[in-house]
Amino acid sequence: MTVSASRDRCLQSAWLLSVTALVVMTTAGACCAAAAQADSPDAGKSGTVSVLVSDTHGRPLRSYEIEIIGDPSLRKVLREAGDVQLPYGTYRVRGRASLHHPFERRLVVQSPKLLLLVAFSFRDPGESPVLHTSLIGRVKNVPSGSGRLWVRVLSVFGSFAREAEINQDDTFEIDSVPYGDYLVMVLRDFTVLKVHRFSKTVREEEAIVDLASK
Repeated sequence: MTVSASRDRCLQSAWLLSVTALVVMTTAGACCAAAAQADSPDAGKSGTVSVLVSDTHGRPLRSYEIEIIGDPSLRKVLREAGDVQLPYGTYRVRGRASLHHPFERRLVVQSPKLLLLVAFSFRDPGESPVLHTSLIGRVKNVPSGSGRLWVRVLSVFGSFAREAEINQDDTFEIDSVPYGDYLVMVLRDFTVLKVHRFSKTVREEEAIVDLASK
């Protein structure tokens, strides 16, 4: 046997050993992953998700389609409110309703019972390129004192939340606010002075918060 043939045989043996080791490691890793998944405390568990559907003013909708997407093999479509059984895990919820903006959010199922609110914001049927208009407001009867005055606006039925500083003339403006019902919180630093409920509609009314009223 020549030196070259002997070297080729050694290289071939080394390559076979490395491939064998790789196969063994991959198989062991897969087995460990499967065992870990089987030993997971959430393995085999599922939760009941109660789905509520409304617009962002809290009015029930009758015509819509809700899609809940998990792994590629798990997809559920709802066309009426009710309960759906889902294995523990993370999902993407998407919704469509006529004359309303599409809905999308993340859903994590890790308890036996869960409530999911799908709230659609109204879409102006006009041709305006502006997706959402600003919320303009004014605070009345601001008490004297030092500290930063600001507002925090929270959607009652949706997920919108945003803050703005109150100007020296006691006005504020928050851009791109969908139509719907909101809680307007007036704060001085981190003290809540007033919580006011306001409904933003196509009439584009000003949100007036009177700190002197009860």
